[in-house]
Amino acid sequence: MNAKAWTNAVAATGCAVLFFLLMTATRLVTARVTSGFGHAPQDDADVRLVAMAYFAPAMLFFAAAAYAQRQRWRAREVLHALAWGWALMPLVLFAGALGLAMVFG
Repeated sequence: MNAKAWTNAVAATGCAVLFFLLMTATRLVTARVTSGFGHAPQDDADVRLVAMAYFAPAMLFFAAAAYAQRQRWRAREVLHALAWGWALMPLVLFAGALGLAMVFG
């Protein structure tokens, strides 16, 4: 297995771990708060949204890219670029927002 396949496999594993940690943490926090207040607050909805909308697709993109690299598919470079583009998207958006904030203060 080449370096890109290993990198994609490690990134997929990392995204999977973060996904399951976020989902478990929100479930535990919701159970704890529910026992104290008697109703479920909506505070964990944003964390679950991040887990479902960002880490789940990232995990699938990296797993597909690793498999494509391993099997030497033609689209392996496209899948590799798509996976890393998805992973770096929040950083690019944050840098853009920070740049706008610095320009327009």
